[in-house]
Amino acid sequence: MPGGDLLFFNVELDDLGPVIGIAKLDYTKRYIHNVEYDEDALVNNIIQNNSILPSPGQGVKNMILIDAKKVKIREQQYTGESGKWLMSRDFLDVKAVPNKVSTNVKQIKKSIQKISEKYDDADDFTITSKTQQAIHDSLETDGVIDNDYVADVVFEQKEDAKAEFKEQLSKKAIEPVVTVPNINYFEKKYERQKIKLDNGIEINVPISLLKDRDAIEFETNPDGSTSVVIKNVGSLKSNF
Repeated sequence: MPGGDLLFFNVELDDLGPVIGIAKLDYTKRYIHNVEYDEDALVNNIIQNNSILPSPGQGVKNMILIDAKKVKIREQQYTGESGKWLMSRDFLDVKAVPNKVSTNVKQIKKSIQKISEKYDDADDFTITSKTQQAIHDSLETDGVIDNDYVADVVFEQKEDAKAEFKEQLSKKAIEPVVTVPNINYFEKKYERQKIKLDNGIEINVPISLLKDRDAIEFETNPDGSTSVVIKNVGSLKSNF
């Protein structure tokens, strides 16, 4: 278990009634005064203390609340020299319920969008398209979602962005490689991208054609607006 104290307590809460709680108080590093005598001289040294408890106003990352009906857990995964540590798994011995693939994909997209705002000048549409393309290609090639591959495609040479992306996934307990049991369903789901324009038009484009300028092209106009040009259409069909 990462360094810290376990605080066991009883408390009466208005919404839960009597509750038993367990909180992990993480240690932090701080410099403190260490006063001692060197023979007859008083010496005041500054030393590093590695076991400082959180300040009163600091939030607790890991806590368990137990009442008569249920157990509530608030937790954050730790990653250190000894590996990964999760309170529910490694302290309570709770067997993890695997996230749904759709939940993992949602978290992957959310992390990429957040990090791209910090490291990338590309617009949201471009980032989303690259993300979906990478997920689809990974599914088609390997039958899994390889997040290292997704990071390479989306962030290219931005190593800091890749590292932060991996860190975000680790905190959310998402593995570097996400197993996809129903591969055909998700491969089909991500093989097309639905594009919504602000004028109300919606376009459903095969992911394989998004980068094909002979099929569809996105042009930026002098006024900052975007034109979508669909090319080489042999026939039109209306599904009514």
